[in-house]
Formats: sequence, C-alpha cells, structure tokens
Amino acid sequence: MINSQSSNHLIISCGDAIVAGSYLKHSCFSSVINFYDPNSERLISLVSSVIGAGPGNIEVCPPILDYYRQESVVSVEILPNFPANVRKVYCSKMEIESEKDWGCRVAEFKKLILSYAKCADSVYLLQDVGSGSDISALKRSTFDRTLLNHFVQGVALFFSSSWKEGVVVLAGLGGGLTPTGDDFLTGVMVGLRFIYLTRKETCFNPDKVGEMIFHLAQGPNLISTAQLFWASRGRVSITVKELLSALNQGPIERLSTAVDHLSTYGSSSGVDFMVGLCMTLERNDKLEFFYECN
Repeated sequence: MINSQSSNHLIISCGDAIVAGSYLKHSCFSSVINFYDPNSERLISLVSSVIGAGPGNIEVCPPILDYYRQESVVSVEILPNFPANVRKVYCSKMEIESEKDWGCRVAEFKKLILSYAKCADSVYLLQDVGSGSDISALKRSTFDRTLLNHFVQGVALFFSSSWKEGVVVLAGLGGGLTPTGDDFLTGVMVGLRFIYLTRKETCFNPDKVGEMIFHLAQGPNLISTAQLFWASRGRVSITVKELLSALNQGPIERLSTAVDHLSTYGSSSGVDFMVGLCMTLERNDKLEFFYECN
C-alpha cells in the first residue's frame, strides 16, 4: 500500500488527479510502472524523477519503484491523507503566470524542434515547402511512406472545417507505445487551451473542443487514452508546464532547454506532442472551425 504515512520519505510528488483505490499492473518500464483500475480503466503511474510530476503520476524514490516492479496490484491511499499545504501534491492544472505576446516565440520554437528532433516523422510537417524534403526520400518502405502520407492528410483535415474527420484519421495512427497521431492530438489540445488562457479575444471553448477530440480519439491504448484525457481537461505534466512557461516568457535559452528535454521522451512522443502544439500556435488566429463547439 502506498500512503502518506508509510511511504512519506519515499514519495517525491503525487498528482492531484489521482483517485484512491486498488490498481492492477498494466506495464513496466525503466522509469515508469503503470497501473490501472479495471472498472474505470483509469491509469496511474509510479515514476522516477526522470519522468517527474504529472496529473496521474506518483513520483517516487528508486527503492519503492524497484519494489513495485515485483507487485501485480497496488493499493493507493494518498491524497486523502495529505494536508492541502503539503508541497508533494502536484497541481497539474494549466495556469499562465501572465499574458505575454508569445507569438514572436513560435518561429523560434519551431526552429528548436527541427534542430533537436530531425529523425521524428512528424517534423516533416514543420519543414518549409520547397525545402527539398520529400516523403519518398524520408521513407524507404512503401508502408512507411503510406503511413506518413496518411498522417499528413489527417493533419490537413484537422486544421479545417473537417476537423472531426481529421481526429478520426489521426487517432491511434502510428506505432510505438503512444502512437504519433495521439501524441499530436495531445499537443493540439494543450495548444488550444494555452491560446484560450493567453488571448482574451479567443472565441472557442477549450473544454468543449477537448471533450469532442477525446470522445473521437480515445481507444484501447490506455496510456494514450490517459494522456488524451488529461490534455482535454487542461492538466499537464511538470515538463509540459515548464515548456509553456518558457514559451510565454523568459530567456530563449530556457525555451531551448525545455524543447531539448521533451525531445528525449519516448522514441518520438515528445517531439510529436510539440509538433501538434507548435502547429496549433502557428494557426492561433485561424481556428474559427472550432467555434461550433461553443
């Protein structure tokens, strides 16, 4: 059992969206052990400091992470025992420190993604038309070229009046633990809420848009579904918070560090997320097709 008394010295942070209960082991990796509630399919993760705080994360020291590698069930009774002022409870809600003109930083953000993540397929979308990039040159197999073409077509649909069709095309698209399409959509939802929080003239409701995207995109992959769910609710990890804060204000070196950090997540998950975020911010004044969700 993990609770605030027996594991106090081993718990670094606990996500504010975690619900107490009994969870079964889902998957195990070097820095993450995922557990799920078989009734609600809600996912929680025991993570090391390499991953850090998140809405559904319990950040722990190595001894407890190693211990639960051998366990098939975990009973969580944390939040009810934590006083409200304990810093271990991580607040995952997206909050903007102040409204800044971040528009001038988007171009730099794009350059940083391209410089740190040249191998991720999704960065093809950020490259300038006529730059010499060609899908046939990027991908050797017919399958890979077809997959990337499908992704490009899905993104084009998404940023149009046919955005719901785009979600359906992108959902679950790609290989890996969290498919490229899901990571991209997660970045989009974070970007939409960031625009809403920083631009008073925004005319779409990020809660309703996020709810619709999640409804259309959720699938059998519990890890992807959890990420999509948190993003649709405006809840993000500490790593994403640091990126958004750096986009909003501070020295450009801070933004570079944040992009570098996220680009190391998964085989391409962090990059795919940033591509979705960047493309949404680039189109911040051309999102009128989301008004229908108001």
